[in-house]
Formats: sequence, structure tokens, C-alpha cells
Amino acid sequence: MEFLSSSQNTISLISEKTGKPKQEIEELIKQKKEKFAGMLTDDGAAFMVAKELKVELALEKRISEKTSIALLEAGMSNVDLEARVVQAFQTKSFEKNSKKGKMLNLIIADENSEIRLTLWHDMAKKFEEQKIEKGARLALSNCRVAEFQGKKQLSLDYNGSFAVLEEGKEKTQKLEELKDGMQNIDVIGRIARVYPVKKFLKDNKEGKILNFELSDGKNSMRCTAWNELAEEAENMKQNELVKIENAYTKQGLRAVELHLGWQARIIKSPKTAIQIPEIISNQYPKEKFAQLEENKSFEQKALVIDLSFGKVFFEVCPKCGKKPDSIDGALICDNCGQIQETEKRIAVSALLDDGSAVIRTVFFGKQAEELLGISSKELQEKQKQGKLNEELQKISEKIAGEEIIIQAVARTNLMNGKLEATARNVRKAAAEKTEIETNQIK
Repeated sequence: MEFLSSSQNTISLISEKTGKPKQEIEELIKQKKEKFAGMLTDDGAAFMVAKELKVELALEKRISEKTSIALLEAGMSNVDLEARVVQAFQTKSFEKNSKKGKMLNLIIADENSEIRLTLWHDMAKKFEEQKIEKGARLALSNCRVAEFQGKKQLSLDYNGSFAVLEEGKEKTQKLEELKDGMQNIDVIGRIARVYPVKKFLKDNKEGKILNFELSDGKNSMRCTAWNELAEEAENMKQNELVKIENAYTKQGLRAVELHLGWQARIIKSPKTAIQIPEIISNQYPKEKFAQLEENKSFEQKALVIDLSFGKVFFEVCPKCGKKPDSIDGALICDNCGQIQETEKRIAVSALLDDGSAVIRTVFFGKQAEELLGISSKELQEKQKQGKLNEELQKISEKIAGEEIIIQAVARTNLMNGKLEATARNVRKAAAEKTEIETNQIK
């Protein structure tokens, strides 16, 4: 009997074997497709109906023994093979015809070739729950081969399955090893902080972006998750252990950042022998300047020795705070697409002394306004009046000798190789003292 690649052939055979009218069989096929949220083809649904009605289909292209990826052809079914996971993408949840489902794409390979494998629903959930990582060797049974845009693709048939024959060998990098422009990065760490998700428009399409801080026990790094990864990262909790696969690095405004694009994946509570200590509740422990190390978060009281103003204002996207690029006369933000205007924020550096060492600290935006005691709009007004330099001189004279309390992160200046700090929060020590004394009087 010929290979039954047509659902009409299958319907005819079922009708012949069971005596049921074709219209009734077509209705059963329709119900089967609806049950599986529209993810079944006519051929697949017809095959399932035939099996339930105990009608045997003779398929010449069914393969009962393991084969290699290079030998696969579109239309094959019942394929068994072994392959390693080259890459796993993030599981996607969706709703179709009022029914919820899951989909997970993998790139798998044997000795000679590779192919995309799609897991649906329970199989996608199983892969996710087993926390299978890159490099794992899988045994796949009852797969189906299709073709999309000229490329062969593999999926598990309705009764297909997989088993892990060998766990992937863990290969991760430390945060301190990451440099600008790196690709396909795998890291393990604990979530230090998760910021709110933001939405943006680019090319008339809505996107999502979320920033979070990752710590490996020694160093911390700012991470940026995009779109589906932003949704996944939004639910992460402080101290949660995660593995990030296939990320890339990019130079941010203050330091190198880790980006999770469409190829990346987040594995929560991964199987790992790496020990990452839990993050203490105080994200900024008190630390003397002389004891600071690269990427060390700290809090310290210090004396302002001097202020330095280079380019007083820097321009950012008013929606997300990222620096835009000027392309062919248009302002383009990587997050938000084309924008009409920028927002000016203040940048200032200060020499601070805590009694153990002197360190240069940079302040941006709100932190700069808090340190200087003046808003960006007020300074811009002084600039319009031609009094900017005069105002900055007054502020410098007033602040020199003041005590402040900063929460910051130590970074190495890429230009001179010296350790400096980037302020995250700042407050005046005198104001804090006054507040304590007021509370004592009360």
C-alpha cells in the first residue's frame, strides 16, 4: 500500500474498513484538531482517528530503527534517533481557540548534521521541568519530519517521546571574565534585584524590556532581558538561582552588561554543582574604600573633597533612559525606536574620602541632582541665562567639605584602569543626623 500522506486517502481507508460515512469521519477529524488547539495537521488528526478506530495504516516510509539526521526527508514519520542538544530556546506559552498550549524549539545534532526540533505541550513542559541543558544527549522516538521555508524540521508525533541518555556537561563563565562583544555566554548566578518591566514601540511593534542584577557570589552584573525573556524574568525573586544560556554582552553606559535576546534561555533552579552563596539582605554592605574590589556593591560615609564637571548634561530617551543614536538626522533608541526629542540629565564626578582612601565617584541623573541639590531643569535655565559656570562654582564651594552617604558599585575605569565608583543612591549625612535627632526629641 502507498504511503498515506493525504488525509483524504486516510478518510477513504477508514470508511472502507469501518463502514462509517466519510462525513462522520471528517467530523471526528475536526473534533480532534480542535482538541489539540489547532496544532494538528489534517494528516495527523486523520492518523489519530484511524488509530482510535483500530484501522491499521500501512506506511512504507515509517522507520522503526534509529536513523541519522542527514538521512531525514520531509514526510517521514515514526523516526527514532539519538542527538545532542545544541541549543534550547525559551519555552513559549500561547492561547489558540481558547485553549492554552506550550511550544519549545531546540537545535539538535548528531555526528554530521543538525536540525530544529519542536516540542509541544506536555513534551515542552517535560523538557522544562527536567531542566535539560545544552549538551544533553536525547533518545527521540516517533518523530515526524516536515519542511518549512526549504529547511527540514522535526517534531514529536502525537505519541512521540524523549528520554535523557546523558546529562549535558556544564560549561559556564564567571561574571568577571565577561567583556564587551562576547556571544553564546552561559552563566550561573543568583538574582540580586529585578526592576519593573517596560514596554516600548519599535517599527510599530510593541516590545518589552526588563533589567535585573545577577550575582555569582563575587561579582555582580546588570542584565537586560528582551520580550519573551522579559516576561520570564519578571517573576524571578531575589536570591533565586538561575542559569542563563546563549546570552551576549554589550557595553552599557557604566559597565559591560549581559543581554538576553531571542536566542537566550533562563533555567530556574538549575542542576549544578556550583555553589553560589545567598545574597545578604543588605544589598550595599558597609565597606571601606581601601577594601573595594571590581563590581563590589557597598555603602559608605565619605567627605566630598572636590567636584568635577565635564560635559554637564547627557541626553537620554525620555521613555527608558537609554542613550539614543543619531542616524541620518533621526534620533533612534534601541529600546523605543525613533523618538522626537531627548531628555537632558546631569552628570558629575566627585572625589570622596572615607579616611581609608580617596575614590572618584560618578553621579548620573537623580543621584547627581541629589548630590548637587538642584534639578536638571533648573541648571538648564541657568545655562539659558548664561550663568551655568557661575552656578556650578557656587555649588562646588558649598558642597566641598560636606559628608554624604553613598550606595554604589566599584568599577574599573576602562580609560585609565583605576578603580572608581558609580553611585546608585546618595543622601546627605547631615540630613540623616537631623532626622535621627528629631525622632529622639519626639
